[in-house]
Amino acid sequence: MRKLTAGGDAAYPNHFSIRSREPVYRFPNELPIAGAPSMSGPWAEAYHAWLLDTEIPKLFFWAEPGAIISTKRADWLRHG
Repeated sequence: MRKLTAGGDAAYPNHFSIRSREPVYRFPNELPIAGAPSMSGPWAEAYHAWLLDTEIPKLFFWAEPGAIISTKRADWLRHG
């Protein structure tokens, strides 16, 4: 909508370096879907079991439509 200042123009690319985008790339590639990647599945299952077993309060973020967690599953996670 408007032109960047000389300082803003120079700083802008720094916020979008490959290193800063790595978590955005890494997360979906490490989701255990149909057993792949094989290293993520057991870790995710163990962490899920721990989350269900522990009494530590959790903060649950969810939006509809949920891409990973269905509405039914979200209701179960919220209400037990």
